[in-house]
Amino acid sequence: YNVIIRLIKRGIYAVDPAVSKLLPNTRHELLTMYRYGITSLTLTNRVAQQFDASEASCLDHLERRESELKWAGNGAFATRNLTEGSVVAPMPFLHIFDRDNVNMYSEVQSESEDMVVPNMEDIIGKQLNLNYCFGRSKLPILLCSYSSAQMVNHQSAKACADDNCLNGAGPNVGYRWASPLWDGTNAEWRNKSIIEIQEQTSRGLSFELYALRNITVGEEITMDYGDEWDEAWRKHVVEWSLNSDNANANAAYTSVVEMNSDDNTHVPVKTKVERESDPYPANIGTVCFYWVGPPMQKKIEAWRSVVE
Repeated sequence: YNVIIRLIKRGIYAVDPAVSKLLPNTRHELLTMYRYGITSLTLTNRVAQQFDASEASCLDHLERRESELKWAGNGAFATRNLTEGSVVAPMPFLHIFDRDNVNMYSEVQSESEDMVVPNMEDIIGKQLNLNYCFGRSKLPILLCSYSSAQMVNHQSAKACADDNCLNGAGPNVGYRWASPLWDGTNAEWRNKSIIEIQEQTSRGLSFELYALRNITVGEEITMDYGDEWDEAWRKHVVEWSLNSDNANANAAYTSVVEMNSDDNTHVPVKTKVERESDPYPANIGTVCFYWVGPPMQKKIEAWRSVVE
């Protein structure tokens, strides 16, 4: 029976995945649904609200909007009032044990194949993902967040007198080891050596962002990335501003959102010859996706019959 049920679900999934998910997976579930109705399948898996409050952490405290910080791009904003000390966002980590994995390399033409490959001897920078990783300069391991906490921008606690400080109040969240309420294995992993962690086949370490003070709904969430990051950022801003090439590139910058807007969606893609005299913005790359629909399929079949 279970095999037949799975085959039926697979066929329905090809037509309507949403309907397929509503159907039972086993003979037992089928009989339960027949006797008590389809809601019986979902009610048994409901989680009580009191369980949520004591055993879990909310993921919807943050929403993404354009940051109020200069040059920051997008940022995280509170969707509700948050009290001092409360968890703002969980931060589960991916563990990276070789920092070379975040290197960026120049490109060279492959000698054996007609393709461009990385030049492993010429490091030109680091991947942007490094901005969202915790680490110590003398340790090889990086802890990289993959939750909504990535949206939280930097604000220095020490240098909050400059013009890039929100309300002069400094960062409003800090970070700490995750609470056992939502990550029960965190304490165990913290006692492992780097070698022991590297031998694991899953992730286990987590931080959580918590409110340093009461936060009001709509307020931008910021944290202090640390002195080393702050100094590197300020140096980058100065060097970028002094470089005329960067200034020209910034003036010609066009966002991907603008390129993919309704006004540009149906604009023909420029040919190679057209791009030589009227190139796309330097920060934009184009990719072509195509598929064969029914009309084209008929033409292909007709062409094949003529050839054969």
